[in-house]
Amino acid sequence: MAGNSHDAEEIVQEAFLRGYQKLKQFAGQSNFGTWVYRIAANYAIDRIPPAAKSKTLRRELPFPRN
Repeated sequence: MAGNSHDAEEIVQEAFLRGYQKLKQFAGQSNFGTWVYRIAANYAIDRIPPAAKSKTLRRELPFPRN
């Protein structure tokens, strides 16, 4: 998802930082690891440039053409 190990390390570091900053918001309804994983996945997705997201969606979700 990250493309290289440097970006992956940045994503992991940012996920733990964000998890720590929002620790009081963790409701305990899920596993803590799952919660932090979701933070990391969302951050990784947010890092994708909008143009790349658009291309990915077009490739993965074929829409009917008129």
